[in-house]
Amino acid sequence: MPSGCPCTTIVSRVRGCEHTRNGAAVALIDFDLAAPGSIAWELAVAGCFWAPLLDPRDVTDSRHGHGIRRFQLLLDSYGASSEIRWNAAQAGAAANDWIAEIIEEGSKQGHPWFTQTWTRTAAMYRRAHRWIEAHVHELAGHSKPDAQ
Repeated sequence: MPSGCPCTTIVSRVRGCEHTRNGAAVALIDFDLAAPGSIAWELAVAGCFWAPLLDPRDVTDSRHGHGIRRFQLLLDSYGASSEIRWNAAQAGAAANDWIAEIIEEGSKQGHPWFTQTWTRTAAMYRRAHRWIEAHVHELAGHSKPDAQ
């Protein structure tokens, strides 16, 4: 987890594998990015994949134009407090960068899938970083909580 990420509580990293009951998703679990992280960090990483936290021009499926609302829905479903919502939104750009770094590093090491993926997505990750930073307040659903 990058330094400077607003982190307090340790949980396991979860990303991607969908478990369904009667056709509805009831759990999303995948341990290929397993590492300790804060709740805010976990929500930011999950949001990068599931919302997704991307510049809308890079979303070409039914999620297009719904990234902010889908991220807010993730936070709502978790029951995130104002502080966690803000920290998760703030962590979004760093989470995006972390995911991009994993792909870039795999590409540098010559892994064919990572090389193909990095070639196709490097510019997308740069755009995503700028988009997330420009929409932190909207992603959190409010302004930064007052310092206690």
